[in-house]
Amino acid sequence: MSSKRLLFLTATLFFGLIVDVAFCKYDFIVVGAGASGCIVAPGLAGTGKKVLLLEAGIPTAWKFGGREQADFFARHKGQKNFTVFDMPGMTAKLRKLKSYWWENIPWALQGKGIGGSGMMNGGLTMMPPPSDFDSWPNGWQFESMEYFFKETFKKLRLTTTPSADGIFYTQGAGEAFDKLAKNQLGLEKVPLNMTSEGRMGTSSMLDVSAMGGERMDACLAYLAPGLEEHKNLELRTGAEVKFIRMNGNSEASHVVLTSGEEILLNWKGSVVLTAGPLNTPKLLLRSGIGPVSHLESLRKEGLMLNGQQFWVENGAVGRYMHDHTYSLMNFKVPNGGNFSFRYNIDKYDESALAKYFQDRTGPYAQYGAVRLAYLARPNNPQPEVELLVMPSGQEGSGDERDCDSCYRILLMLMNPKARDHFKLKIKGEECDCGNASCKIGDVCKPNLYLAEKQDRETMTWALKKVAEAANAEGYKMLMPSGADDASIQEYLDKMPVAKLGASHFAGTCAIGACVSEQLNVYGTGNVYVADSSIIPEPLHGHNVGLVFAIGLKAVEDIKNARHDAEKSDFHGAPKRYVPVSDVETTSERVWRKSSSFPVWPVVLVVGVVVMFAYRLFPFNLLSKSGKKPLLGFKKVPKGPPV
Repeated sequence: MSSKRLLFLTATLFFGLIVDVAFCKYDFIVVGAGASGCIVAPGLAGTGKKVLLLEAGIPTAWKFGGREQADFFARHKGQKNFTVFDMPGMTAKLRKLKSYWWENIPWALQGKGIGGSGMMNGGLTMMPPPSDFDSWPNGWQFESMEYFFKETFKKLRLTTTPSADGIFYTQGAGEAFDKLAKNQLGLEKVPLNMTSEGRMGTSSMLDVSAMGGERMDACLAYLAPGLEEHKNLELRTGAEVKFIRMNGNSEASHVVLTSGEEILLNWKGSVVLTAGPLNTPKLLLRSGIGPVSHLESLRKEGLMLNGQQFWVENGAVGRYMHDHTYSLMNFKVPNGGNFSFRYNIDKYDESALAKYFQDRTGPYAQYGAVRLAYLARPNNPQPEVELLVMPSGQEGSGDERDCDSCYRILLMLMNPKARDHFKLKIKGEECDCGNASCKIGDVCKPNLYLAEKQDRETMTWALKKVAEAANAEGYKMLMPSGADDASIQEYLDKMPVAKLGASHFAGTCAIGACVSEQLNVYGTGNVYVADSSIIPEPLHGHNVGLVFAIGLKAVEDIKNARHDAEKSDFHGAPKRYVPVSDVETTSERVWRKSSSFPVWPVVLVVGVVVMFAYRLFPFNLLSKSGKKPLLGFKKVPKGPPV
């Protein structure tokens, strides 16, 4: 081979590599920088692969470029390099910042910004009881999950005293409840049991994620150091994903943003959805992954963004949506003194603010709740209702600060029975979007809150039990108005605060039904889900601790499962999660390798073919001028005349 031909071959190969690197950039695209995504993205980047983390919202904490401050910041020293997201006691204010919530889901609190809802919640973090994992697939039993819980909890700096001085403030309401709990409910005050086992009949302080009086979450604990450590990790904010473009082999090839930009995956790349339990199923449906009947309805509305030939039938997408239900009780303690502290967004406590900005101590270094307790009826092995005590209350319709000896209890059903399908609004179908401007394609509000007879009976029992205890302790009942059956039923029927959603949504892409044990969406080759969507049944506790653990475990599972050539055939979901009668006709599907291919081998092969064609069938490779060969070869001489 001549030196010029060798040069041509080398240039061809080099050009192919440049094209491949330039256009097939990312090995992993992680969608959503929430509680799980902030753990998944840096974890996958630790493998040396190129990772892109997309977040629809904007920066929140100062460390990520957030600059959201309140008007009172200017009145106090110590507010530099700091935002309201870094301050635990600003939870009430954060819920009023509409630009950091998904505006098209007004009936749910779903954070939109770095950290997601985890940067705006009450910081309460716990392990579910081991028995909650009994129905989970192999590899997800509590024995396997305990390690991931402990690792994430260490990073999140869990504490019962988040104030920098180690003192727990606003104890008055907690001490009043301790007396009620011991005298009337028979609850023993004990340290919080980390695994939730044995919580029945107990009252305890709360474990929250904080460090030095400032909020701590997964993005601060994992993503911030990950961005500094891994040059192959990229974070983009304001990048809302519209859908995933699929190819003919049921694999993702691009991620398409609402701006119209298409981001191309590496030929072995994968998409990991950590967009949350409402946006993850929405993206799957808009991408043509889900129950065929719903996909067809979306197609008719012009909402289906992949052609029908690229659809992936998965009857479990959105199938078993669930959420915890809250009811609110409000009391006034006789001769209770002044123990109520109001985390009020209109009338802040200036002395408490000054204390916080001086040394990160005081009530604003805390998230709000002061006690956690559990109730259950006899012979029930798990708690049925959680009691969350808040150091604030309201008497009548006046200023809440007028009631200095009031406090509230939020009663949460631990294992609600209600389930509903996740749906997007379709013309002609009933759908409550939570506002008057409901548009085609918006997320419909589920019918979950005390919709089942058993849920209402359990909540009625709990409300009555606590109300009777309050009456016996001499409390003034403010809400509900009394402990009798009529007062409680009227409260449940007429008051919206009697059946609130906790925004602990889950089950919209349940493990074992919608995704495999390795979190691969059934029917696809390279789409994964790693957020609370995969939780198949309601937990006896709050979800966020498990979401952290899911994120850390997902790194290992996705890394090991990435384009595994030995995947078995898919024969549908286990019946325990998706009864056959509930699934639209699901034909057998086989895992197939991607039809995507790297660019450089194609360019190389074309170059070699051109060279050999030139040798076998000489042709003129002159440039347009006719003087110099285009590729540097000599002009082919003509043969002698015949």
